[in-house]
Amino acid sequence: MALTNVSSGATKASKVLNAVNQEVTIWCAGQAKLGISIRSVTGTPTLKFTGSLDGLTFNPLTVGAYPSANPPASGVTEATAAGNYEVNVQNYKFIRVQM
Repeated sequence: MALTNVSSGATKASKVLNAVNQEVTIWCAGQAKLGISIRSVTGTPTLKFTGSLDGLTFNPLTVGAYPSANPPASGVTEATAAGNYEVNVQNYKFIRVQM
């Protein structure tokens, strides 16, 4: 499973997740939004979206499909298929996607 994020003023982070408990943590302090692209999925994994203020404690995070209405009509805290998501990150310093 490949994950990518790109945001204005941020760098691109890309990682292949292929085992349970693998994760990618994205530093997003000072950003307004973050985009997450799940490029391909093999099998039936579940990806969980979480956010943190301190990098130690992560809580479930609701992300919306991209592109979507602002604010999105509905959001998810997990994904099981390829897709594009966005999340407002003004209140977070770190966003994590974990398999």
